[in-house]
Amino acid sequence: EVVLDSQGRFVIPSPLREFAELGTDVIFVGLGSRVELWNRNAWATKEAEVTKVAGELIESLQKEKSG
Repeated sequence: EVVLDSQGRFVIPSPLREFAELGTDVIFVGLGSRVELWNRNAWATKEAEVTKVAGELIESLQKEKSG
């Protein structure tokens, strides 16, 4: 959890910025009651992986449903 300042901002501690390799271009992802900040390139890689797996899961479910 973070505490927002009077303008609704929060500071990401330097060790976390370094760990996540956050620079000037970040992706802000909302997940229910939380958010994640991603390095733009890392997010693109993760999104491609998830998209590939999602397609495979959908195909698998369709096969199970029809068979």
